[in-house]
Amino acid sequence: MKTTYSTKWGSDVVSVSADWGEASSRVEGVSGGRQVADFRHSGEAALRAALVECAETEGMDLEDEDTIEMLDASMEKMKVKDEEGEAGQYQN
Repeated sequence: MKTTYSTKWGSDVVSVSADWGEASSRVEGVSGGRQVADFRHSGEAALRAALVECAETEGMDLEDEDTIEMLDASMEKMKVKDEEGEAGQYQN
């Protein structure tokens, strides 16, 4: 069953989707055609990788304290939705 992990990055919504129980399932939302096994079956790890890609695209320093705080804050607002319905909501 496909499950989507999403959060907000600024005003944008960033999402990753896959069948997290299937190691060879392609993860949508991260570059490089990576598979679920690349993230040890963790949607949270894949979502963080997608956020890191966003930060890199914006030229942010990934070791800067403010960038790390932004990444952590976005992860705290994570929402999970599977094919059958939502399991979480965005938090303010």
